[in-house]
Amino acid sequence: MNTRFRFLLPTLAFLASTALQGIAEPGQGLESASTLTRPTSAARSPDADGFIQRWTILEPIPSSGLTDSAVRTAIEKDYFPDQLTVLPKDGDKVTVDDAELVWHSVDTQLYNVNLYHFAYALGKPTSNVLFWGVTIVNCPEELTNVRLAIGSNAASVWWVNGEEVASVYGDRQTVIDDGVSKRLTLKKGTNILRCAVINGGGATDFCARFLDAEERPLQGYTVSVAESAPTRPPRARQRFVAKPPLHPIPILPALPEPDDTSFYSEKDVPHGKVEVVHYKTAAGIEKRMHMYLPPGYDADEDQRYPVLYLNHGGGENDSHWTVSGFTHNILDNLIADGKARAMIVAMPNTGGVVSGKPPKPGEDDACTQEYLNDILPFVDSHYRTLTNRESRAVAGLSMGGFVTLNTGLTHLETFGELYVFSSGYWPDMLPAFRENIQALLSDLEINEKFAMPIYFGVGETDIAYLNSMKTLAVFNEHGIRNFSVLSSHGHEWLNWRRYLYQTAQIMFSDHH
Repeated sequence: MNTRFRFLLPTLAFLASTALQGIAEPGQGLESASTLTRPTSAARSPDADGFIQRWTILEPIPSSGLTDSAVRTAIEKDYFPDQLTVLPKDGDKVTVDDAELVWHSVDTQLYNVNLYHFAYALGKPTSNVLFWGVTIVNCPEELTNVRLAIGSNAASVWWVNGEEVASVYGDRQTVIDDGVSKRLTLKKGTNILRCAVINGGGATDFCARFLDAEERPLQGYTVSVAESAPTRPPRARQRFVAKPPLHPIPILPALPEPDDTSFYSEKDVPHGKVEVVHYKTAAGIEKRMHMYLPPGYDADEDQRYPVLYLNHGGGENDSHWTVSGFTHNILDNLIADGKARAMIVAMPNTGGVVSGKPPKPGEDDACTQEYLNDILPFVDSHYRTLTNRESRAVAGLSMGGFVTLNTGLTHLETFGELYVFSSGYWPDMLPAFRENIQALLSDLEINEKFAMPIYFGVGETDIAYLNSMKTLAVFNEHGIRNFSVLSSHGHEWLNWRRYLYQTAQIMFSDHH
């Protein structure tokens, strides 16, 4: 506790109380508030004693009660969307209980922000109300071992970068450094400081500053508010040119006609070969896998190849992508025509381990564990593979589509391309998928993690049609780049062969 400021408190309180008379009539606008002004600069340093004097504050929301439980109930109520993450601009509006409220950016001339002045000047209630405040803390470098020190009249709760760090409760006067957080780290760049202040009646205000490791007022940073986009007249003959994506989207070839069998027929072209191999899992279980090696694999012992991990459906096994899917013929013909990159195709048997249940973040299901611990190490150690993520794709039909979603999607550090054929989560699993994948898909750089847009292919009479579309909708909600292909026919090899023919032509296209 800073005793010097405790000594000054009666004087400051007197100044604050007399300043209440600085507004002749309520509702005259913030320009009439004697202690508050509109920001006129891009950023502002804390004052000599470290107090933050620039905030964006929401017009007051009716609220009552200053006890711990009453305050917790008040701040945990959802008043408006994203209230603990929003970065409001001056003039932004929200609706709370059918009332339209406005955010206002202000500078205070004192060490504290006088919320009574704020509300009175706007013609808003000053008692039994809740104020939300936000400011942006800009640090030129990482600042460690700092504390947030606050005071408020009356109760208040405080967050730094989304983490609750300080609070004071009850009917109290503003005391400088009344509440002090644990030691924090302010990251280099932008940090968000947020508060909720509840007043019972009479004067209301708050103050906040950071203290360094020696408990001295922290300096060397600035505070700012989110800027509103200026309104500018359109300029003739100008257009926006977007930055090219890291992985440009290729043209997706058309599907073959439903009655076309030529694309998977054996032709007079160089042929690759299919090997049947066995490996042991970490649990000691012997498993079988079919491997397609492209034409010329044995001719050049220095060449390495990307790998497609191609997964069968429920009730089938590792042989079906060759016996029913004719994968070897499809790849032989495409490679001969120069339409596909020469690649290795690994077709494991995932029966008994693949699951339609979306995994929780950080928890790999049995199929993913087998892939990471057994299948990939076996393939990379026995064949001349390219082992970077951009050179690995995972695809699957029906139940095999869950290998793409549960294993490939959750391990984008391992797989760069994802293809889902006739698959998607059942309705009772979809909420868990949406929740579990929220953090990953919300990553601002998520689209750059896909070397190719994720692919969903499904037939118009497919039993998995609705599941596929609803799962794809989750990706669309997050703006994830994708290929969505709706074909004729249903849940059958007629479609899955066509999907493989189409997608094999864009796989590993950066390598063409």
